[in-house]
Amino acid sequence: KSKEKTKQLFNKYYPKEDDSILENLNSEEYDKIFEMILDNRSIEEIKDIPGFPGQEVLTRKKCVVIECQQNIPCNPCEAACPHNAITVGEPITNLPVIDAEKCIGCGLCVAKCPGQAIFLVDLSQEDFDTVTIPYEYYPLPEKGQEVYCLSRAGEFLTMGNVVRVVMTKANDRTAVVEIKVPKGYGMDVRGLS
Repeated sequence: KSKEKTKQLFNKYYPKEDDSILENLNSEEYDKIFEMILDNRSIEEIKDIPGFPGQEVLTRKKCVVIECQQNIPCNPCEAACPHNAITVGEPITNLPVIDAEKCIGCGLCVAKCPGQAIFLVDLSQEDFDTVTIPYEYYPLPEKGQEVYCLSRAGEFLTMGNVVRVVMTKANDRTAVVEIKVPKGYGMDVRGLS
């Protein structure tokens, strides 16, 4: 990541801010700013797609978050939901839309997404968040195990504890892993190691 790329990103996402604050940074600081800008951008983009149920919903209950941003012919999430909380409709290239009031947080859709873009997020607890993710690696984590929690970019964020692991034949070798993470990480953790 170059200083020039960082300045370009900064100016693109913060057009009203003065980029002179970047002038005296060293290479490591530029890299950190670059990653922070990308992380903020991706979270904001996710909040603008129809698969995001809204912050208010997530602070009230466990609900599906679909981070699908590509208009491709795909709808296994819609078929997987027994409560009709996910709609793709016609054409099949529509982005999935969440009806947060119908979602009961069962997680049946999590393993069905071929792009691994579906998660369950629960921000309703006072001291921690939970994130349920699809997981296709071996060995599988075990309930109670402490794991490294990763960002969308695969970078370490924090430590978490496995609450449960669901592996059924219906999920076709994709496990569904629920992780308890420190408060504030629920919308950031998207992988584990």
